[in-house]
Amino acid sequence: FIEKSTISLSGETVSVAIDAYCAEIHKGNPSPSSSLKAENADPMLMCLSRATRYNFAWNSRVQPQVTLAKQAAVWQYTDRASYGEFEERFRSVLPSAVLSGMWQLGRTAVINCQRADSATLLREGAAANDPSLIEEAILRGAAVNQRGSSGETALHLAAQRGNRAAIYALHEAGANINAQESEGWTPQMVAIAESKSNEVKSQAAAYLLALKADPT
Repeated sequence: FIEKSTISLSGETVSVAIDAYCAEIHKGNPSPSSSLKAENADPMLMCLSRATRYNFAWNSRVQPQVTLAKQAAVWQYTDRASYGEFEERFRSVLPSAVLSGMWQLGRTAVINCQRADSATLLREGAAANDPSLIEEAILRGAAVNQRGSSGETALHLAAQRGNRAAIYALHEAGANINAQESEGWTPQMVAIAESKSNEVKSQAAAYLLALKADPT
């Protein structure tokens, strides 16, 4: 499930966009054993859902090709499928040149996701206000309280940018809400310093207090 930032929240209702892809290339579609059920998240599949991993210009005009590239990536990862198997599925409706290009984009995504560094993903998630990226990083083994070059944690970065969704995700994952960077600043202090002329960051400072940050 990929929560899109463009989907509005109304009351207690949260809308999500669902990317669904076949994970077994040899099955019919649908097959009697097809099912959709919640399981533990797979960080590789989370990664393959992200546009940036394909090095592809992402817009609505190319969305059908994007969808096909994602399917190619999923089959390469889950089934170690060959290009011949992929082409056999789609050659009746698409030319080989298109299929080959989408297969290579999928391969690029698989390689990029295999090489992804958990610590970098954690900081990216904090900076981008992306809880799912934070979750992926933690599933890959990122230490939620890992420090950067100035002793700052991902929570410091989220607080600095006023990213409340990231603050919540990091807090839920066990981030030290009163961690001090090399000069003794906590995330709460960073948020307050950044909040003077920015309402979003001011709200982040109040949110950290609500999460029991030390006000002293």
